[in-house]
Amino acid sequence: MSPDSALAGAVPRRVSDGSYALGKSPAETRRLILQGKLNEAHTRNLLVMSGLTRGQRVLDIGCGAGDVTMLAADIVGPTGSVVGVDEDADILRVAKQRTEQAGLANVSFRQGTLPDVAVDEPVDALVGRLVLVHLPDPAAALRALVERVRPGGLVSMIEFRTASTRAVPEVPLVTRCVEWCYAGFRAAGVDPDTGERLPRILRDAGLRLQGISVAGTAGHADSAVVRYLAMTVESLLPVIEAHDIADRREIGLATLEQRLRDEMRAENAVLYAPELICAWANVDADH
Repeated sequence: MSPDSALAGAVPRRVSDGSYALGKSPAETRRLILQGKLNEAHTRNLLVMSGLTRGQRVLDIGCGAGDVTMLAADIVGPTGSVVGVDEDADILRVAKQRTEQAGLANVSFRQGTLPDVAVDEPVDALVGRLVLVHLPDPAAALRALVERVRPGGLVSMIEFRTASTRAVPEVPLVTRCVEWCYAGFRAAGVDPDTGERLPRILRDAGLRLQGISVAGTAGHADSAVVRYLAMTVESLLPVIEAHDIADRREIGLATLEQRLRDEMRAENAVLYAPELICAWANVDADH
């Protein structure tokens, strides 16, 4: 079975409170996989910078299609291991298939609702990318999850700062797409700039911040970054329409990606994707 075949039965992904602003569909799962590819190198660097290393046992929360799980598995190597946790069994099926195809033997997956995740023994590292943004009380959830980490272990979280998304020079259609997405997230009760709040979230979870770093992806008119923006609008369309932010005729989804490319090409513009912000801490011995 191919990855696309595995997506055929996908249904809306949930993280902890039954809601996921981007919905769930095969198209959304493909968007998540593209998101993973675009941010792969930066995520690897951020995880290594924060202290993820060979031999560690890792818990990846809100693992989705397994992109961060696979990255972490490669970093910790065969002497380490990674457990990916997600509430949705369908997307875990996709993640399992992808890790099997990648030949990663040090990975396993569990279905669970955050923060109620069971582990066999305390892990060396807790990681998560773009998951706290979907939790109603990220600090409280993280505080509970830290109990699964051994004293001295690593907690490394990565979130977006969506406000950094832009075209330079400005491209009107890019600007409108970003505004639609930003308003859609806000209308769904999601903070699209959760990355900026990560230091506060870690502190509120009882952790002492050790470091923070920022990385970003960009692309020209023919790059996959343009497709990613169009796909994000597509996934958010039900929310965008439900809150009268824009309607599908105005958005013109069928031609959106091509129009974005055409306008960017006309301006010789660069599209800057949302910044990844990583904040990390070590668990105190008396936590």
